[in-house]
Amino acid sequence: MTKLELPPLFDEPGHLAEVPSEPTRVVVSLSGGKDSVASLLLALEIFGPELVVAHHQVVLEDFVGTVEYCQSVCHFLGVPLSFSQGVYNSFLCLACGHKHLSIFFEEAYCHKCGSHDKQFLGVVRGIHDYIRHRGKWMGGTVRPCTKNFKIEMWNTWARQNEEFLGPRPLLALGERHLVSKNRRDLPELRYRDDLRRGWVLEWRPVLHYRRIDAFRKLREYGI
Repeated sequence: MTKLELPPLFDEPGHLAEVPSEPTRVVVSLSGGKDSVASLLLALEIFGPELVVAHHQVVLEDFVGTVEYCQSVCHFLGVPLSFSQGVYNSFLCLACGHKHLSIFFEEAYCHKCGSHDKQFLGVVRGIHDYIRHRGKWMGGTVRPCTKNFKIEMWNTWARQNEEFLGPRPLLALGERHLVSKNRRDLPELRYRDDLRRGWVLEWRPVLHYRRIDAFRKLREYGI
């Protein structure tokens, strides 16, 4: 890739006019796929490099070289990149028999009955470990890759970096309506669940993109 100058900032970013014009930080959730990279490029175009950082949630079952690719893209664009990786403790509740996960050990409790009486089963570091924890394959409604190893990891990182993010952070997500039926009703803007109310605003800049639109955006930058 050849280093290119960033395009000038948009005075009025078209259909993104409702996006806050002065966030305290713009964090792009960078998976390494074309849609998240396109979201990173749009964030840079609209907000400039001073506000934009990237965060990658490491998933052991991702394609080989994903972490290195994210590093190379961010180095090419001059964007700071942070990483998080989900590591959970697996427990069996001795009160009700429910299996549950926790990033804690002594403090862990059953989310079903509230009991702290538990048996440690092992450490869950990836999707395969999660399948062993459940004792069965995952169905269409169970998405630990998204929930446990991406959403929860980003939320934990955000709580740990609240001062850095400031009072009005924007989280850019590379989700598109056309990818799956589960994403058809996603809004372009909404506040993040499971965090302090009204703190982190989710923004989906490529929500209405076609696949070819994402590829074209990357090509503009020689990526």
